[in-house]
Amino acid sequence: MFLGGSEFFQLMGSLVIRTTSNARAHEADITTSVKQMVKEMDADQPVTDVSTMEDVLAEFMSSSKIYVVVLGVFAGIAVVLAAIGVYGVLSYFVNQRTREMGIRFALGAQRRDVFVLVGKLGLALAGSGVVIGVALALGFNRFIAEHFWFFHVKATDPATYTAVGFLLMTIALLACFIPARRATNLDPMTALRHE
Repeated sequence: MFLGGSEFFQLMGSLVIRTTSNARAHEADITTSVKQMVKEMDADQPVTDVSTMEDVLAEFMSSSKIYVVVLGVFAGIAVVLAAIGVYGVLSYFVNQRTREMGIRFALGAQRRDVFVLVGKLGLALAGSGVVIGVALALGFNRFIAEHFWFFHVKATDPATYTAVGFLLMTIALLACFIPARRATNLDPMTALRHE
């Protein structure tokens, strides 16, 4: 009778050995030595499934790698959607304020001024999104730390927050570029006639 768990786990045991040399280079010798030592202790005890710690860790981490790839794909899709959203909002902004920009040009505004105006709006939108995102991430910090594994990084790592914020702001600047260029190429007379 077994006191809990399956028979497989009751009958199975593991032996972990630390070596001073490279286990990969001398794996056959080490395996032979271990089998001989176990045979001397108990001749009926089989030694199977000999592997290095690197192999055990690689097998353990393989399922985590799949999750990382899937999360990476979804993160990439989210970044593309964010860029499309910023581009759409700024294009709408330029279309709605075409007449105003025509008046600005007629009153002597330089193309650089209009370019900066559109760029500032894009950066303000992206900056507010980054601030809200950081606040939410810090608010859910305990939940994130308890439910997700982080390798070589903390849930509140400032370098990660800075890098992600910088990346999102750069993407927002790139998304602003086309609407801002379109705004600077407006003909003032056409813009003033725009309904």
